[in-house]
Amino acid sequence: MVADTDWYDILSSFRAVGGIADNVVLRVENGRRGLFPIIPDQPFRLFVPDAVLVDSDQFELADSQLVLAQTADVLPEIRAFFDDYYARISWKGGRAEAENFLVGLYKLPDELRNLLKDKFYFRNIFEKPTDAQILAQFISSRHYQHNDRNVSFVFLELLNHHPKGFAFNSTDKGVLLEGSSQSEILVSYNESDAWTRFVNYGFASRERRAFSDLYSVTTRDGARTINVRNATHETNLTGNKSSVPQVSQTGSKVDISFLLLGDRADPMIPVNNFRKHIQPTLGKGSEEFFETLSYINKMKFWKLYNVCSRHHGPMVEDIKLACQFQLEALNFAWFGNWVPTDDG
Repeated sequence: MVADTDWYDILSSFRAVGGIADNVVLRVENGRRGLFPIIPDQPFRLFVPDAVLVDSDQFELADSQLVLAQTADVLPEIRAFFDDYYARISWKGGRAEAENFLVGLYKLPDELRNLLKDKFYFRNIFEKPTDAQILAQFISSRHYQHNDRNVSFVFLELLNHHPKGFAFNSTDKGVLLEGSSQSEILVSYNESDAWTRFVNYGFASRERRAFSDLYSVTTRDGARTINVRNATHETNLTGNKSSVPQVSQTGSKVDISFLLLGDRADPMIPVNNFRKHIQPTLGKGSEEFFETLSYINKMKFWKLYNVCSRHHGPMVEDIKLACQFQLEALNFAWFGNWVPTDDG
């Protein structure tokens, strides 16, 4: 069943501004909406032209409706399309998703709220959500990094996430998604782990990798400080096109853009990446740094999981599940070629 009778009108408007949407339809299944192939197993194609990829900070609320800001430099027909699309499709259904996530956090027990504020960077969202906060959550969960810009992801934002879903293809003309699917068309939003996915998008997902949280660590003798961030988009490419962190040193201070601690598909990658691309900067004896950060991250999420276990509610269960997925992935890092069998 088509989720919204406005769909085909918006589809026509999208095509009129250069968009392509072949063999796709918006439906609701199991209480959530998504994009499906009209004819299963036949090719689908979605293309958002560059002219429709507007910077995500160019939106505002007007009479409770999401619209393009007056300062946005777009053609009149693009502005009309955006305002119609958000009013009839995106903001119409997506506002409630953003609000429900913020309200769920607002209603958490004090013990859990305080832990999230102190240790997990949820500092400014434990009040009854305002329209401005709902807008910010909506925009942040629906933008995409395209050619070094954060853009509003019209149409493609209607696709739901799966870690093994289709990948977006950024080109100099826009963003393309194509393939074939028997059922719902699922995409992989970006490189992330289970906890970051929950923070940014509001749902728990069993992701392939786990990255270290933000930490600044100083050696016992105070001779060196190592700052680990969680900027997974700040990467260098190796010869086999796998992503590794950017590492820089200024005096006694070392900055690491991100630290991969677990990989479900290949548990040797985290340790090998550390040895090849981080350890040369840190020097001898630094392997314990990887082990220490791994331990600290596991203990942090175990504490959050245990606090969740003392409380109940839908949001508590979502946080608990995100912790479980993060902890699982953190354990996928070991040395050598030996891999345990499924039966232990």
